[in-house]
Amino acid sequence: MPGEVVMIKAGAVHINGVELEEEYLPVNFVTNEKTFLRDSVPYRIPEGYYIVLGDNRNYSSDSREWGPISKKAIVGKAWIRYWPADRIGMVPHQKYGF
Repeated sequence: MPGEVVMIKAGAVHINGVELEEEYLPVNFVTNEKTFLRDSVPYRIPEGYYIVLGDNRNYSSDSREWGPISKKAIVGKAWIRYWPADRIGMVPHQKYGF
């Protein structure tokens, strides 16, 4: 969220110094041969912007690579998961105050 400080530390996301606990794809599940997960310095999210992180954290190309996204560029949220095939269905949502 805008104003929060985000940092990747030892492979985990920290928001305002607290480790974020959420599900990720298994570490050995590779969707992209390039590894994007890397430790970072603390980053304060600018007002009017958000960061997005892929659920396959080790191999996702996301805000760690191309920066924050303007709120104006966000047009919706995912409701249905179609991959992996054995988990097709509705996407559970967490309230983040968005």
